[in-house]
Amino acid sequence: MQSLSTLVVHQLQPFGVKLTNVNLDSPEQCASIRQLLWENGVLIIPADGAVTETEPINTDASLLKLASLFGQFDNYHPVNESKDVAGSLEVLDTKGDTGNSSDSFLFQSEMSWRVNPSRASVLCG
Repeated sequence: MQSLSTLVVHQLQPFGVKLTNVNLDSPEQCASIRQLLWENGVLIIPADGAVTETEPINTDASLLKLASLFGQFDNYHPVNESKDVAGSLEVLDTKGDTGNSSDSFLFQSEMSWRVNPSRASVLCG
């Protein structure tokens, strides 16, 4: 385990890192988070492991802030409707009392079939 400022990085095997003590309001941490994604391929941030301002990481606003670290948003999906007016949030509910049928048998590819696929995706599960 190594520490970057107050950001704590737990190396996972065979790849990826788990981040705790994340503060998305820290420019130093944001730069480190970007670099860690490129170096490790996968970042896991537990819901209780990060904040932005006073919000936990699993709120819509915090997830959008996290996603913005990795580039511009793609505001188009050919099948799923957006949850917000800006077209930035898509919710794929598969369990619980959402009223939606379970599509958990479908493969999620983050639109990797496009000519220019997204460089990163944020999943809150």
